[in-house]
Amino acid sequence: MKKIILLILIAMMLIACPGPDDDFNPITIETILIGKGNLSGSENIPQQNLIIIDDDAWTQLRSQMDSINDVTSNFSEVEIDFTTHQIIAIFDEIKPNAGHSLDVSVTEYDNEINVIIIDLEPEGNATTVITQPYLIVKIPINDKPIIF
Repeated sequence: MKKIILLILIAMMLIACPGPDDDFNPITIETILIGKGNLSGSENIPQQNLIIIDDDAWTQLRSQMDSINDVTSNFSEVEIDFTTHQIIAIFDEIKPNAGHSLDVSVTEYDNEINVIIIDLEPEGNATTVITQPYLIVKIPINDKPIIF
């Protein structure tokens, strides 16, 4: 009987002790807004989430975004140091009316970075015009996988 009680106590202690993953507290990653708005929907950019880690991909994306209207001239910055930062670019589906926008929350966990996309719906009456919401932010470079 004493052996059973001892085994139960040891098992309870092992269950109660934190494991290596339990020591990591999630960290909110501060994002730096590069650009936010709506495309016309004619730029042929599908609904997608991109992680951009080099100048070539960044230049190509900006060129595609500017194919109909000059969108990127309103960005807070276009010269990105990809040795210290990476870009998260989010493109929503094409919407039949205006007023839609996106927001984002980025949290670092032990094994991954989690990106939560917030779709902000228009309030009240919205004009009937085709739009495609986008959001582009910059975060510090990290080798953990980014999960949307």
